[in-house]
Amino acid sequence: MLKKLLIIMMIVLSSTHVLEVQANTSMLSQLPEAIQERINDRLNNQEDDTITETNLTAPDGAEGDRFGYKIAIDGSTMVVSAPFDDDNGSNSGSLYVYDLTKPDFERKITPSDGAEGDRFGYKIAIDGSTLVVSAPYDEDNGSDSGSVYVYDLIKNSGDADFERKITASDGAEDDIFGWSVAIDGSTLVVGAFYDDDIGTNSGSVYVYDLTKNNEDAGFERKITASDGSTFASFGSSLAIEGSTVVVGAYNEDNGNGTDSGSVYVYDLTLDGNAATP
Repeated sequence: MLKKLLIIMMIVLSSTHVLEVQANTSMLSQLPEAIQERINDRLNNQEDDTITETNLTAPDGAEGDRFGYKIAIDGSTMVVSAPFDDDNGSNSGSLYVYDLTKPDFERKITPSDGAEGDRFGYKIAIDGSTLVVSAPYDEDNGSDSGSVYVYDLIKNSGDADFERKITASDGAEDDIFGWSVAIDGSTLVVGAFYDDDIGTNSGSVYVYDLTKNNEDAGFERKITASDGSTFASFGSSLAIEGSTVVVGAYNEDNGNGTDSGSVYVYDLTLDGNAATP
């Protein structure tokens, strides 16, 4: 009898043969009640096991665009980057927005001042209707100084305030501002992991309050590691949840050896660089 019960359970685990269990009702009745309920639930909801697949490609895609380089989703809004798209020059970059509730909906975004080599879409993040797109090789503050664009997806491309561009107030050549981005609500964090404040490529992170204008006091706040060092690459990765920001420094040398790396946790409600490395 035990052997028969085990055979039934093996059949249940195979969706292709699940109807065989239904035919063996006499054997089912010999199983514990909890297992019977689970099997019956599986039989009554076989459609839940179906996984659908949709393959998306850019309608104007071309060789070398690298559509899908970065992806992000919030609710039914999905964003896909193609940072090597050439619409504004070689490797200027672009981004595609999809509404997954509308199969035919697609929206392409390129920056209003996009230029060759910017790689718009290198990193992306989305929270609600706010989309963040980095162009870390933008040259507004010097070669590869970097920039970040913030879009309000409720608005159309021609509307006022649809696009907002942010660069570091102290940005410099090769900082690569926008190497990492993260957003939660109205708080945006941007990594510039080749910033040189504490030595070559020591790195830094900028925190922005998107409820303020770019020129307002308190709009930008800069964070560097209290024990930062040359080539630590502080800001190589980022995450934010509420007032907690997590910053990676994957090239930091510490007690674990060269390039062993570390992570810093910041409480944005506190003053200064309050962190737990």
